Amino acid sequence: MHRLLDQWDENDDEYDPNDLDDNDPRKPQRQSVPFDPKLMASDPIGMMKLAKKGKPLMLFATVAGKPTQKETETISALWQQSLHNAQFQLTRYVIAENRVLIHIEDGSKAYDIKDFLVKQKTCAKVEFENQEFIGAGASAERTEL
Repeated sequence: MHRLLDQWDENDDEYDPNDLDDNDPRKPQRQSVPFDPKLMASDPIGMMKLAKKGKPLMLFATVAGKPTQKETETISALWQQSLHNAQFQLTRYVIAENRVLIHIEDGSKAYDIKDFLVKQKTCAKVEFENQEFIGAGASAERTEL
């Protein structure tokens, strides 16, 4: 049946193989990234970016201080707008008074987003892939105690 459909599509001027449904067996499958131990030893972040390319990823950001839910909403909206201006597509969800879940469609961008967030004085820490990165806002919290 698929061969018959392929013959039909060959004569169609508007046929585009990229428009196939994800479940269609005729759609070319993405090739997985080959594991290279030399690359992993020399550049673990580069290897992680390569492995997460095109895959969704979630990261958690903690807002510095003791913000209310509304303050967290405002601060995370500023982060999202700044990242959007830098051409990063993400979705954010406030999950607690000081925690934000950030969903990224392309996981290879996670380290770039993390680099932006940890420089913000309103960010205490960023977490993803079982790694924790301390933000600039964490030092301000420690001096207040």
